[in-house]
Amino acid sequence: MKLRSHIAKLTNRDLSYFLTNDVVLGGAFIGSGQLVFLMFASIRCEKEKEKWTECNRTLISQVGLSAMVGLYVIIKLASGVVPKYILEKHTISVKKFAAMKINTEEFVLAVLLLMAIGCALFMLGNYGTEGNLDNDEERIILFTVMFTGLGCLLVTAVWKVIVIRGELWRGELSDERHLIEVSSSTSEEFVLTEASSFWICVAVLLTTLESNFYVANAITLDKRLFTIASMAFPIVALAFVAAFFCQPRRHSPKDMLVLRLHGTSFFYVSLGANMVRDYRSDNIPWAAAYLALTVLLTIFFHFGLKLRANIGRLPDKDLETFLVDTLGKGLLKTLFSVLFLLFRTTKCAFEKGFDEDEEGGTANCFDTSWCALCIAVYLINWFIMNLVGSSVRSEWRNDLNLSIEKIAQMSHISLRRGLAGFLTLVTGVCAIFLFSLMSANKMDRTTIRVIGITGTGASFGVLISEIYSSLKAQSRRAKAEIAKMIGKRQDRTNYAQLAAKMRQRRIPLVEDQEPVFKRCEELLGNGWDDWGTEGGEWGRGGPRSRMRSRTVSNSKSPDVKMRMKYLEPKRGERSIATGKAVGVVDCSTEEAASSILSVCSNEKLRVNREEGNPARVELREKARENERVYAMVHKFPFPLANREFVFRMITKFEEEKALVAFESVSDEVDYEDHRVISSGDVDLKELKGSNFGYGVELRTVRAFTRGLWLLEDLPTRSEIKQCRLTYVVQIDAGGYLPTWLINKKMPEALG
Repeated sequence: MKLRSHIAKLTNRDLSYFLTNDVVLGGAFIGSGQLVFLMFASIRCEKEKEKWTECNRTLISQVGLSAMVGLYVIIKLASGVVPKYILEKHTISVKKFAAMKINTEEFVLAVLLLMAIGCALFMLGNYGTEGNLDNDEERIILFTVMFTGLGCLLVTAVWKVIVIRGELWRGELSDERHLIEVSSSTSEEFVLTEASSFWICVAVLLTTLESNFYVANAITLDKRLFTIASMAFPIVALAFVAAFFCQPRRHSPKDMLVLRLHGTSFFYVSLGANMVRDYRSDNIPWAAAYLALTVLLTIFFHFGLKLRANIGRLPDKDLETFLVDTLGKGLLKTLFSVLFLLFRTTKCAFEKGFDEDEEGGTANCFDTSWCALCIAVYLINWFIMNLVGSSVRSEWRNDLNLSIEKIAQMSHISLRRGLAGFLTLVTGVCAIFLFSLMSANKMDRTTIRVIGITGTGASFGVLISEIYSSLKAQSRRAKAEIAKMIGKRQDRTNYAQLAAKMRQRRIPLVEDQEPVFKRCEELLGNGWDDWGTEGGEWGRGGPRSRMRSRTVSNSKSPDVKMRMKYLEPKRGERSIATGKAVGVVDCSTEEAASSILSVCSNEKLRVNREEGNPARVELREKARENERVYAMVHKFPFPLANREFVFRMITKFEEEKALVAFESVSDEVDYEDHRVISSGDVDLKELKGSNFGYGVELRTVRAFTRGLWLLEDLPTRSEIKQCRLTYVVQIDAGGYLPTWLINKKMPEALG
């Protein structure tokens, strides 16, 4: 009742969080669902056995797990009385734990929580196990583990209650102070949190012990040593992977030497000991298999070093996301799954006893431990594949990683990705089959070995393929980024040179250019709401009910005002739309005009390729000092044909402003040679489109455009030049287009 009254005093946001996450999701669904699940094995065991005493082990495990789940739910509900910002202060995050930046209190709490999780997994491994617990030692072990887990949870909860309650009483953190701290923390510069060297020391210790177990097994040929080493191998392998990637920016010769010695000593000593053991046992095929595995791990280690170097070059925020979310949290999830498999192996040992005979005890559980080992290897490989996916920069990740959308659309999926997907499916099927065999009383050793090796080979194949393709794609993308930077630098130089020529010499219009400007200026009108003339060569009158005029927007250009006008066509009529946009840029009118005239700059050609447009060329044979002629083909969605635009751009300078007019011409273009085949006046009826492009037919429909850029200098602000751009364009698509496509393409063109 006291807790309930305190919860009612929470803020609306904290109370909503408490009701949805702690009460409904955590208590009603997850907590109750786990408790209901734990009932079924006891019911099944009682129905299968003649004596209910054979279910003692399952019943005691169920009691322990249910008590821990119930206690955890109660702790979560009781924590709802604490404001969220205070609770976060006393929560041990993966970030702090990975960096070992924790005080004594947090370290003790972390150890207690890990002990509680280990006890829960131990009881989960015994859950569903047959046995009446006649052995006093087994009963003592099970009850000790159960009460240890409950005690760790209870001590953690009481400790937090005392500390948080004292803090609330002292009033060390008021709401105002919290707001000040939050505002100051958001203004601080981002600082990368690196992992601690403590985890590398732990990994070295574990790998050394594991190698010693395999060496002892090779000397004594004791199967129990091999079974114990196999059970511990996944945990040791996870520790090695964590140590391998936890400090990716350390590349000094000493660090790299330690890294290579650590990897080679662990893999070569362990696998070499297994080869010697099988050779002494006259098991030559398995010795050859371990030799092949050694070669495979050597290749994997080589690619892993390259991947580690790429991870070290990530930006600070991406690197911290990799270390905390992918490496830290992913490692914990995989570790808990591996521990569950480990305790499932101990279930077999408990059921079959701990005889001291060489063929008894843990040796009787060799098949179960083999299944658990193979499944654990699959989980570790999946964890490493997640590391590979997160080693890519965040802005590249959507393009390089395989997503559900790409699978659903079957787009951008190469043969290699398809093969990797098939091998992943094979690995999953093998894992499910082996997991189902872990509960079998009798297993065919040849079957489980063949399935285990098949799944292991498939998972390693997928892993090496993903690492290789990720490294190759990142290298290609890095080269593209360098080329992009060089292209932008060249564009800036070209813009500056062209702008300087424009300032030095104002080229007057010639006779054939003046009519173009007159027609284009008619579209501009006298203001934002004035659309100019409706008639003209392309204009088409019509009832006002068919005229659509509205304001549009483009997410890529949020600061640009845009409007469009569209007369909905009837069947057989052409689609004609007019758009207008106004914006401000930080440059002079000459610089803006030079950028507008450079339709085939490096950056615009790159964007054109990324959008999948077939062609964009400059017809230099028709160029003048104040005029350029361009031809381009825009990609349209199936079943619509692509649209071809061939147009001239003319510049004119007046006092403190510049104008760039453009209008389609009737030239037919050979895109392979970048030249004009024939010229003439615009004829909408006779000209159907050009079929020349890179040696193949483009099969396009000729579209027509006309428009104007008005560039006006603005007063200088803090030595920064600015100009206002007004852009008006009229497009005749050369045929009927659906309204939705016009609504999509016009904002893109205006943006």
